[in-house]
Amino acid sequence: MRFLMSQIDKRRWKRNSLEENFMWTLIDPLSGKNILECRWVLRIKISTNGSVARYKARQIAESFMRRSGIDYDETCSPVDCFDTVQAYLSIVTVECLKLQQLDVMIAFLYGGLKEEVYLKQPEGFENGTNQDYQTTRLRLQW
Repeated sequence: MRFLMSQIDKRRWKRNSLEENFMWTLIDPLSGKNILECRWVLRIKISTNGSVARYKARQIAESFMRRSGIDYDETCSPVDCFDTVQAYLSIVTVECLKLQQLDVMIAFLYGGLKEEVYLKQPEGFENGTNQDYQTTRLRLQW
């Protein structure tokens, strides 16, 4: 991460979809709250002509600190199973149905979060105040 962040395109990492969509607000540390550790996963997507197509940044929480029923109620990780897709396409073909596909580019814009989630600021996050130990409160909005 340090290598990627130190490159010429450092400013572009800061303007990823999370910041552009106001996914967090800085707050003072709270006592009695479970504050999760987190880190950035950074990736550069290259287009077919070799130019940079997109700067992709994900902020992930360390899962070992989460507690079921307190920090989250359920998890969902949809994964395409080739057999399921093949069966679905077969049914569509046999029944002469119409098929539509939807690509969701920024999935968090289409969901809601009723729980309050607190994250310690990840390494490399700069808020301009030099306060390294503030927490981040995630909020989903659409």
